[in-house]
Amino acid sequence: MSVEMETGLATWLAGFLGAEAQPEMVRKWVDRTYTAITTEIPQLARDERLAAALHSAVEQHWLAFLHNFAQPEFEFRLVESGRTLAVEIAAAGLPVEVVIKIYRVAQQDVWAYGTEVIQQISPEVCSQSDALIYFWDRAGAWIQAAIDVSTSIYHATRSKQSATPEIRLLGAVREVLTGDASDPRRISAHLGGYPVTLKQTALVLEGAHADHVTLERLAGQAAEAVGAGRQLVVHPGQGRAWAWMVGTFDARRLNELNGLLSSTDMSISVGVTAEGLDGFIMSHEDAVATHEIVCRAPRDPRQSRVTFYEDVELSALLACSPRVDRFVTRVLGQLAENDGTMEKLRETIAAFLDHGRNVDEAASTLSVHRNTVRYRLGQAEGVLAIPIAKLGADLEVALRHYQLFHSGD
Repeated sequence: MSVEMETGLATWLAGFLGAEAQPEMVRKWVDRTYTAITTEIPQLARDERLAAALHSAVEQHWLAFLHNFAQPEFEFRLVESGRTLAVEIAAAGLPVEVVIKIYRVAQQDVWAYGTEVIQQISPEVCSQSDALIYFWDRAGAWIQAAIDVSTSIYHATRSKQSATPEIRLLGAVREVLTGDASDPRRISAHLGGYPVTLKQTALVLEGAHADHVTLERLAGQAAEAVGAGRQLVVHPGQGRAWAWMVGTFDARRLNELNGLLSSTDMSISVGVTAEGLDGFIMSHEDAVATHEIVCRAPRDPRQSRVTFYEDVELSALLACSPRVDRFVTRVLGQLAENDGTMEKLRETIAAFLDHGRNVDEAASTLSVHRNTVRYRLGQAEGVLAIPIAKLGADLEVALRHYQLFHSGD
């Protein structure tokens, strides 16, 4: 490479680093890469601890990469949040392939972004091919080093944990949930004798500040409340437990735990009761889907801390997509605007519909006078240009979707 070209490359590097180091550009980069990774590995976004560790790791890696990018000698040191991410993935019982896939997805995103930026370089500044080679070489070396160190940390963490019965049990459960095990007798033996062939109901129990002992105690209280004959509990991550309860019982009796849960940050998400090995998996999938809805919904101290899949099934099925969002925008119209007035109208309509169109019960829920509810409903009908009664189910579905997926937009 000529001296002139080296000077040109150095000039481009200085401009690139100056622009990319700006807080707004860093935020855009982090959001872009985080979204790319969680799109490929959605389970990371569903776990608060993993999601937080991933987001922090993406940011710290990018800033560290930029700092090293223009240095004469390549030097890699795994950022602290990268170490945390590897440990959290191992602690969650996920396979090492998840660690590798995170960095491979990030690598593709880095290369796509770098190529896009470099294609804008003027020939008067430096050669695009020289910039591409330099960028790809540094990015590839950084990603490979991150994979090597992260997988070593992952394996070291798993080695420390693998001797514990708790981790072995979680591994056996994950094997069942991924469909890699099919012999019920063998599965039951690996699950400590838990009878996977019977009727069962799955739960996801969560409390951001709850340790394993607290969650185990809550799972036991849940089993006692419904009169379950047998229970299985595993811990996929800090502050969360998966549970299954065997028996034919009324799962709605779990509502008796609301008084206990009201003074804590803990919640219970309940899957549909199902039978057999397929039921073990399906009920768990329902409970996880319910938990995702609970995590999205704004915290309301008036609402139950026990949520059943049957009550949120439609919202779980109608996850965000351009088609669903068009439906919501069409039905809500101006009500979809995110300002204080529209928020009060949406809240009032939701309470009105939740209570079977009973104005008095809606007023009680909202702690306002019944005439206030009537006034707001009138305002809403003016905005919608159609009586609420004529919209019916469409309005209720659109409101629920908006509250869950777009209220923070």
